[in-house]
Amino acid sequence: MNASSVSSRARPRRVRRCASLLAVASLALLALWGPGARRAEARVPAHGDMPTLDELYRQARQEKIDAEKRAADAARDPLAEAIEAYKSGATPLEQFSALTDIINNAKDEDVQPYRSPAAEALLQRFLTEDVTTSATAKRVRAAVGLEIVDLMKSSSSDTLGLAIVHRVLSTWWKYKLEGELKFKPDDKPRDRQKAWKRMQAYLKSGEKD
Repeated sequence: MNASSVSSRARPRRVRRCASLLAVASLALLALWGPGARRAEARVPAHGDMPTLDELYRQARQEKIDAEKRAADAARDPLAEAIEAYKSGATPLEQFSALTDIINNAKDEDVQPYRSPAAEALLQRFLTEDVTTSATAKRVRAAVGLEIVDLMKSSSSDTLGLAIVHRVLSTWWKYKLEGELKFKPDDKPRDRQKAWKRMQAYLKSGEKD
């Protein structure tokens, strides 16, 4: 057997060995590179999912509008708005309950600064109404009086409520409240109770004795 025959038989074995080594190396590279490639592919969005500049602009503009609305809502003062709306005439004359609710609220501390302004708003509004010629204005004024008249018999500790009811009722019915009933905010509870009964009956009767 000559050398050339031996060499011929050895070449296929070397080729097969090289092929096996290449296959192993390829698998190793895939093992190292494959997961990373899949992760990278997951991080890159498809071209169709990329927002356009116009979409980004609209989104930023909407976020700004929403933020401004939230700030405006947080800065609102519903009680002050209700008082001003009634005083200015923006709220119909008959819709006074928001103000009388404020006036009658002697419990909530954050409402106390609004009680006097609410009373003044009622007085200011009725300066523009002629109760001598308008049956509606007269009826609504009596309804307002009935809503707050119970403050006449409120606890002596509610000095603000007593002062307010005296201010409003004596402005509209001075002779009745002070002339006939002799009502004063610092009267004894028993005397205020008596005055309250007569004043309530007067308002319910349509301002008739």
